[in-house]
Amino acid sequence: MSSKKAKGVPDKTPVEQSEGIAEDAAAAVRAEFPEAGLEKAYSRDVVNAIFDVAEEIDASAIAYRSRGGNRLAQFLSGDLSLKLVTQADRPVIALPRSDTE
Repeated sequence: MSSKKAKGVPDKTPVEQSEGIAEDAAAAVRAEFPEAGLEKAYSRDVVNAIFDVAEEIDASAIAYRSRGGNRLAQFLSGDLSLKLVTQADRPVIALPRSDTE
């Protein structure tokens, strides 16, 4: 998995937790799509960072796994999943959460 810096700064999630979330999501993508390329970007504007990297590498699709959380927290944070699937210019694949979460 390569890493790219995007505009902004990392979110307030502790670095170790963010890295764990990213590794879990990467494993979920690899399980479903073993040949998929993986990119990592750091930005406060998560959705636009994903779109920027997808455009930069000419990705054929975007696969992601939601962090989860309750609906109120998702609403207050702008529900990144909703933005991903409604604003993307390419297919977006939502991977299921694991049974242990």
